Amino acid sequence: MGHLAFAYHHIDPTKIVVSIGDFDGQPRQFWVKGNAPHPAAIRVGDAPAKFELVFGSINNAGQPYPGIDTNRVHGVLVVQFVAKRRLKVEVFPRSAFSFSFFTDAAKYYER
Repeated sequence: MGHLAFAYHHIDPTKIVVSIGDFDGQPRQFWVKGNAPHPAAIRVGDAPAKFELVFGSINNAGQPYPGIDTNRVHGVLVVQFVAKRRLKVEVFPRSAFSFSFFTDAAKYYER
């Protein structure tokens, strides 16, 4: 999966951005659909959190570029804190399904 980062958009800080080093073979940045769940609210012991990933792009004035559907889900990122600084992560490209459990493809990150 490569790198994984959660951040606020540099022009529109109301947008949550997820950057993934290897999303279906390519590095990608996405917006979190509906800006929820909020990454800072995830705690050890919580159920896995599901982030629906959408493309989004705005110009320097904060206006959206035409033709980008910010409602179309391009994948799902599922995360769960398994310890204070240990995150279990799995990404499901091209999928907007209901998550049931992690597969053997899940990765672990230390923060």
